[in-house]
Amino acid sequence: KNVDSIDPEKIDIVITLCEEEICPAFLGTAKKIHWPMPDPARFTVLDPQRIKEFRKVRDELKERIKNLRTEIYPE
Repeated sequence: KNVDSIDPEKIDIVITLCEEEICPAFLGTAKKIHWPMPDPARFTVLDPQRIKEFRKVRDELKERIKNLRTEIYPE
């Protein structure tokens, strides 16, 4: 979904994952969190490293999502 098609008033949190590319700007009052992640799609389909990179990013996202509540509401 293009960021421009989202009503910023209906969003509470925006998490951007871009690392090397420019992240889209999201206007509004949402809390913004940036998790720079490498884009595993940069590898060609035939590159054996590609699946390893996708799994690495997947696992990192899984851990960050598990800890998201603490990041949003620090004690």
